[in-house]
Amino acid sequence: MGSCVASQKYQRHIRLLTDILSDAPLIIIKEKQTMKKEIRIYAEDTDGDSTPDEVTIEYVVDGKVIGAAIAFDKNQDGIVEDTIVPADLNGDGRVDDSDVQIMKEVAEAFLKVKW
Repeated sequence: MGSCVASQKYQRHIRLLTDILSDAPLIIIKEKQTMKKEIRIYAEDTDGDSTPDEVTIEYVVDGKVIGAAIAFDKNQDGIVEDTIVPADLNGDGRVDDSDVQIMKEVAEAFLKVKW
């Protein structure tokens, strides 16, 4: 009996919401979908001497590259001399020296791997 009283009490509100929502655009609530996120790191030998001199990091979401950065080790001593970092690598909302430092550290670590 309590639920019947509550139901009657809110009928006006239910009708009002139904009227409002019938004029509103259809909103479909989807299940939370997970994104596939990847970081791809690769080295290239651009001068053909069999030693890598560039390292690229690509940020990939659902198979699409959404950002990238490149580090250069032109004298091939394992220390990055220059970078191109147009992406926010640390996720703080801006591209700055901390992103450049991250790129240098990742590239230098990656260049230590010998194959």
